Amino acid sequence: MGDLAILRFMYIKYFDLRLISFRRKDFNKMKIYFYFSFLNINSECKIFEGFNFTKLSTFKFAGTVSYSLNTCPLIFSFYDLYFLEFYGLSNTFIKTNILGFQSIQNTSHLYKIKGLNFYIYKADLTTQLFEYNLLNNIESITIQGIWKSADKNLFSMFKSQIVYIVIEDIPSVFNDGGDWLSSFKLMSNLTEFLEVRLEIFPSTYTFPNDDFCFYVNVPNNRNFLLSVFLDEYLVDFKCTCTMILFFGTYYNLLNTSFKFKKNSYSSWQFDSLTEKGCFNKTFIESCHIDSRRQKCKIYDKKTFFSRNKIIEDSQHIDFVSSIISEIISIVGLLTNILNMLVLFPTSKNLQIKKEMSKILYKLMLSNSLINFVYYLINIFHIMNKCVEANGILCPKIYFNILVQYFDIYFVEFFGSILKLWSGLTFIGISITRLDLISSNKLKNKEKSIKVILIIFFILTFSLNLDKLFNLVVNRDYYFLTTDTDEEAEFPMRNTFFSNMEVNNINLASNIIYSGLISKIFYSLFVINFVLNDIIYFFILTFFDLALWKKLIDQIKEKRILLKRMSLDSNISKAENIEIRVTIVLFFNAFFLFVFRGLHFGINIYLFIIKSRSVSSKENLCVNYGKICTNYHEAAELFNLLSNSYNVILFYFLNNNFKILLKKLFKK
Repeated sequence: MGDLAILRFMYIKYFDLRLISFRRKDFNKMKIYFYFSFLNINSECKIFEGFNFTKLSTFKFAGTVSYSLNTCPLIFSFYDLYFLEFYGLSNTFIKTNILGFQSIQNTSHLYKIKGLNFYIYKADLTTQLFEYNLLNNIESITIQGIWKSADKNLFSMFKSQIVYIVIEDIPSVFNDGGDWLSSFKLMSNLTEFLEVRLEIFPSTYTFPNDDFCFYVNVPNNRNFLLSVFLDEYLVDFKCTCTMILFFGTYYNLLNTSFKFKKNSYSSWQFDSLTEKGCFNKTFIESCHIDSRRQKCKIYDKKTFFSRNKIIEDSQHIDFVSSIISEIISIVGLLTNILNMLVLFPTSKNLQIKKEMSKILYKLMLSNSLINFVYYLINIFHIMNKCVEANGILCPKIYFNILVQYFDIYFVEFFGSILKLWSGLTFIGISITRLDLISSNKLKNKEKSIKVILIIFFILTFSLNLDKLFNLVVNRDYYFLTTDTDEEAEFPMRNTFFSNMEVNNINLASNIIYSGLISKIFYSLFVINFVLNDIIYFFILTFFDLALWKKLIDQIKEKRILLKRMSLDSNISKAENIEIRVTIVLFFNAFFLFVFRGLHFGINIYLFIIKSRSVSSKENLCVNYGKICTNYHEAAELFNLLSNSYNVILFYFLNNNFKILLKKLFKK
């Protein structure tokens, strides 16, 4: 093994405390990563003597590792570690993965860990997580993410020198007014201070006075020193009243003999505040801190632009749409089976071939068959749905290579073709209906229609060939983060970008294609979008309205004719037909317009996002591809809805279909 060796383990069910595999001298620089495993032991949590400390560089537990609240900390005994890292700690609806350690007294001497990192999202900071004996000898702790709450005595026993907190925006971890900082020990002497370093990216926060109440409970008499890196090249750094609250400990130390450690973060922070005049007595008095405090009865919970919040919202949408999509697919499958039972040329429906237009019959049957296959594929598409790895909805086979190929070839490629064919046949049904009640010009043009349809079908294959290339099977299972981060997709999506000026770029891990190839894929994406969402949307809406108007006009003409002939009973029937047709067409047009409109609206939004510069943070499809995928899947939900009730349309708008359907249910 070399000095920088990395050893990766997957599917570990438990750890054996007696295991000596890593306790060798030649593993002193090894990094050991764990994925898709369980942090458990297979025996009693007790000390096994006779081991010497073995140096290892790093233990990393990926976000796909399952934790428990009763983890045995002795797993890490007798290791001299530079870093111990835990990813994927979360306590949300989407993912609950909470870590806690058993408290085993007088075991601090068994651990030698220099740095401990927690990657956390909306979990609680508890004394179980920050177990005193395990952390007693640690030099630094890093908490990356946001948390719900912190135990009152969380930091009271800490002996580590530095606590790093890495976040997107500072107020997100101060929704309790900073009360969590009261868990540090009271200031008893001027030597035992812990550095609490807040790191934000980008570092453009200016502590505006509007955020004063976020920090109203930050104590100034505890043994911590807060420091924040602010990039003065990006922001105009000025003193604010909010800073007096946030950096209260520094103000409290002004008239003491305390000396900052040379080259420490707190020393830099103190010098920066002093240089800017933030300790000026006149400035402090002008802030009227006490009166401002009294006005802070309720913490103003602002909404910040947060990558984490955007991803979490998209995950909730993905979860709901995945469940509803499965239900709609089953309903759509059954309704289209019903259509085919009625429309297939058997002894049950010979009448339909004699009385209906052959073109209309074939289009209705084709539409039902296409929808049947489309819904069948979507039922199995649940295999490819993973809201979050190790979370509430993520099948174990999601990462399987064959399942990824199913997504590429059946769901994306063949599914997109079927969606276009379904739309074309539905347009054909609308045109044929309109022709039947008007000029009947299509009666002897079946061959021409076949040629047109064949051309369209070939075209749809060609337009979707790009999906076989820009969706790529992902064989890299070694991703660390999952929750609200750039989670890997299986298969990889959004692998090209739209910026026509850049020929080679590597801004995100999902970007594979650039230059001319990327432009070709983007062009095909635009054409597909125009066909599926713009042309189809407006053509179908136009023919629905034209059909509705033509039917109403014909019924009115018939009613006028019956009045002239003084056939009152027939007039009443004509009026009933007019009302029924009007209601059916209105509701059909309304629901289809709503469903297609929502599908169109979401895809327009995604189209705009994809069209933005790759260097822009607003191009979510490049920077956070999973968000783009989640919204795309939600849009497809409305497409599924729009095709799920064609049996109702056939029933109310075609008398022969109605007769045969009733006969089918009578048998």
